[in-house]
Amino acid sequence: MNATTNDPTSPFFSEIARLRQELERANESIDEKLEQIEEAGMDVISLTRQVGDGHARIAALEDDIDRLSRKDDRRTRRLQKMRCGKCRTKIDARSVDADERYVSCAKN
Repeated sequence: MNATTNDPTSPFFSEIARLRQELERANESIDEKLEQIEEAGMDVISLTRQVGDGHARIAALEDDIDRLSRKDDRRTRRLQKMRCGKCRTKIDARSVDADERYVSCAKN
């Protein structure tokens, strides 16, 4: 006599075995998805750091621009107030080439 054909619990055992296999596949799928999420999270963290570094660099460059702009404004004001070395007449030296060593007024 065959015990499996007359055993009423046999379909339950085969169903349990099938469900265990399905559970194992589902767990593997979840593990893969968790790894993908973790990798994506690391990428987001890296990008967030890069964005933060970029903002800090932008702020530093903007500070440099402001500083250089103030320096240029001071230079321009000094050039506007320049005086002739001989007659002490005010000269606007903004248009003088950098190659010219001496600036004199139109009187000389």
